[in-house]
This record gives sequence, structure tokens and C-alpha cells, in this order.
Amino acid sequence: MTSDLLNSFRDELLEAKRVITPQIEGLHDFARLNLHPDTAAIIEQAIVDFERRLGLINVALDALDGLTNDNYPNMDVRPVLDTIYSDLQDNVSTIEAAFAKFEPEHEARTVTISADTPEPK
Repeated sequence: MTSDLLNSFRDELLEAKRVITPQIEGLHDFARLNLHPDTAAIIEQAIVDFERRLGLINVALDALDGLTNDNYPNMDVRPVLDTIYSDLQDNVSTIEAAFAKFEPEHEARTVTISADTPEPK
């Protein structure tokens, strides 16, 4: 089951793509006109910016497809042979045993410094 959040984000990105695609086409139409060089430079920069955004949208959509195909948000439990499971369990036990020998040392949250009367040297 795909995450509702992923579906919502995919819908948002598809809508953004639907909006930006004709804008890019219109910018390319402008670029074909006999424009003043300053205007042409602005249009060319806008094309670069809009196409970069479209590229990012496409990358994000591909990533969402990848997550969906990878069964996001679930991560399946891995079946392993008994010997591997026992090895992992032994390591968990030794880590827990070692961890039990530590405790947090709380740091001071406030410090008050006071000075005595200075002594001449």
C-alpha cells in the first residue's frame, strides 16, 4: 500500500508539471521572436530556470516511483538461516551486556561564577 503522503506529493508534482510545461513552451515561443538583446537574455535565463525546475520535478517523480516500487514505507523482515539468526542474537546479547555497563552522566545546565575581592600582587 502506497503511503498517502507519497500519493499527495506525487499529485502535487504532477500538477506543477502540468502548469510549468506550457510555460516553458511559451518561453521558447518568445525566444524565437525578434527581441531586444536584453529581453532575449531574460527569456533565455527564464528558460534555463524553468527547465531546471521541470528536471527536478521529473527526478522527484522518478524517486517517488522508486520508493513505491520498493514497497515504501514498509521494510520487510528478512528471513535468515538459523545459524545466521543465532549469530545475530549472540551479538545482540553481548552488545546489551556491554551497554548495561554505561549510564548517562548529566551535564550542568547552568553555571554561576563569582569573583572574590582582587588581591594586589
